[in-house]
Amino acid sequence: MSLRFSCPNCDRALRVREELAGKRIRCPQCQQPATVPAVPQADEEEIDDSPTDSESPPDDGEFPDLSEFTRPARRSASTGEDDEDLPQLRPIARPKRSSLPREDGTGGFVRAMDAEGTVRASKKKAAPPPPPVLLNRANPIYSFGPHWAMLLLFIPLAISVFLPTPGLDERLMEHPDVLEKLETVSSVDELCAMFPNDRVPGAHLARHTWMHWVYAVVALCVYWALLCFSWRESTASPTRLLVTGLITGTLGIVLLLAFQFLAFGTQGFWMRGRGIAMLIFLIVKFIGYSYVCALDPNSSLLGSLMGFTCGVGLCEEFCKAMPIVYYLRDGEKTNWQGACLVGLASGIGFGVSEGLQYSADFYNGVAPGLMYLVRFMSCVGLHAVWSSGVALLMYANQDYLDEIFSWEIFPMFLYEYLLVPMFLHGLYDTLLKKDMELWALAVAFGSFFWWLWVISRIGTPVPRRRRAMA
Repeated sequence: MSLRFSCPNCDRALRVREELAGKRIRCPQCQQPATVPAVPQADEEEIDDSPTDSESPPDDGEFPDLSEFTRPARRSASTGEDDEDLPQLRPIARPKRSSLPREDGTGGFVRAMDAEGTVRASKKKAAPPPPPVLLNRANPIYSFGPHWAMLLLFIPLAISVFLPTPGLDERLMEHPDVLEKLETVSSVDELCAMFPNDRVPGAHLARHTWMHWVYAVVALCVYWALLCFSWRESTASPTRLLVTGLITGTLGIVLLLAFQFLAFGTQGFWMRGRGIAMLIFLIVKFIGYSYVCALDPNSSLLGSLMGFTCGVGLCEEFCKAMPIVYYLRDGEKTNWQGACLVGLASGIGFGVSEGLQYSADFYNGVAPGLMYLVRFMSCVGLHAVWSSGVALLMYANQDYLDEIFSWEIFPMFLYEYLLVPMFLHGLYDTLLKKDMELWALAVAFGSFFWWLWVISRIGTPVPRRRRAMA
């Protein structure tokens, strides 16, 4: 037989032979001495189990061999009768570190929670506070873009104001023989034909030349390259920008000439009646009257401002806005950078085409070289700034981009998008007409800073608006 007991030092269950009862052994687990309890005797007085000095061998003596009976006591195997009452447990699926939610600033891991459900304090050291930001670098006006390059385009305009070149009258005073024949001159072609090389002294190009087309093509290529390397996150492709400029420079000019033809054709004619046709006639007649006030040299300052704003400014800004409306119809494929570049491309195409027209009609054979720089750089830049501002306003508020020719939408279209650019356009032309070049230069720079303000306001993440059409 064998005896079973637990080690008093490590509580390990031991099994020894019966003849070792009352003796001391060494525990195979903790290697400490332990006394085997004596065999209980029935019907006898309780015997003291503690061994005497004569019976207990010294601690450093030999202990009996327990290699056969020192295995721990095993629990009896389950019979399976009580297994049905036990709950069915599922293994715990531990999530990976990468799938844990990033919350509470723990750097990507969930903080441990105590029994009450409160989050324990993380032992990870808090990150140092970021350095103070002196400028709002998220503002797009501080990034590299076409807006800073467009500022350079106003340099020729500033030079023409502060360093003016001699006028045509001053240059003709040096040729008294020509002054005597001025009374018989009825056109610029006849005036240039009186001088060698078919141009007035001091003029840059001859009267009948195609050199201004070279300037226009070079300017268009430079502007297109500038737009292509600006704002890589733009959704407007270089092909779209080039096509936009070409369409505005051709079809936009044709549309503008059609407006002018209808406006001037209504002068001296009156129609009677009611309804939409009469309303359209009144609007066209008012635009024609505005053109007359703008071109009349004897009109007052307010009359010229009204004429240039409601005539020239309204028609030109509306023609430049049509390609922008077509671009914004793509919906989610557009962004504010693309709208800004499309607006610049539309204004550049219109300005270059207008520069060709002015060069052929007024500059060739008469104007100095600085005037070509002003027309193909500064004036093109102004047209681009105004149309780009319109594009950004359209992108931020797209409520009035559908059915713009309806009577309910068109007035709001003018008010929301075209009001400020057409006023700046009309004011600039009025000041040039009244020979107030310094104030016109101030309006040009004011237009540029207005454009920067629109970029800083629209370029920040703001929700776009679009009115649901019934």
